[in-house]
Amino acid sequence: LQRAARATGGTLRMGDVIVGLGGRQIASSVDLQSALDAYAPGDRVTLEVWNNGDLREVEVTLAAPD
Repeated sequence: LQRAARATGGTLRMGDVIVGLGGRQIASSVDLQSALDAYAPGDRVTLEVWNNGDLREVEVTLAAPD
């Protein structure tokens, strides 16, 4: 997760690696952008994130890009 991420809610932490979005596996930034293309600002999505050996799910609301 980088500081410029555009989502609200949930608890995302610096160092989180997004490995899933809405049940879809994310292995690269291209995968993430492709998965995000199916959603609109305001949609709530479930992210699967990995950080320090901990895999967890976080629900967030997507925001519009700046």
